[in-house]
Amino acid sequence: MNREETSKILAGMSAIFPSFKVEDKTSMLTVWTKILEPFDYPAIESALMVYARTNASGFAPSTGQLIDICVKQAMTDYQTPEQAWVTVYKALCNSGSNATEEYNNLPEVIQDVIGSPRVLREWAMGQDNIQFLQRQFQESYSKALGRVKTELCAKGFSGLAISQDKIKMIEKV
Repeated sequence: MNREETSKILAGMSAIFPSFKVEDKTSMLTVWTKILEPFDYPAIESALMVYARTNASGFAPSTGQLIDICVKQAMTDYQTPEQAWVTVYKALCNSGSNATEEYNNLPEVIQDVIGSPRVLREWAMGQDNIQFLQRQFQESYSKALGRVKTELCAKGFSGLAISQDKIKMIEKV
């Protein structure tokens, strides 16, 4: 986001939250612009709308709260650890002779957790330890999702606009 877009967000906050008063608008605009720079205006604007619709405190959000809403939206595109395991298990069932093809069809974050087609093949051959594999995979996948979330918070993302369907879903949470 640029300075002009950040100014629009702050103006929107003033309109939505009457108690939102800023003594040094120039400093606040400068700091907020630096913090929100990696994010797209539509994503932050939509996050502000979600916050206004779902937070009953009457207080304006912080940059962190707006970013958190954006990140939650982005994370809805990832499977839960349980869903990811189902995906892996289906791949395991076909991995005896098709491990490379099955591995290549998995989402990237799942591939990162598994490591290689060879590992998928080994898991398929050792299915007597399936409950252990499931626990280990879900634990590793949860950690990988944590890293994805941290990266999104730290680096931001471009081209992400929160759709109205996603806003409704976030509001229910």
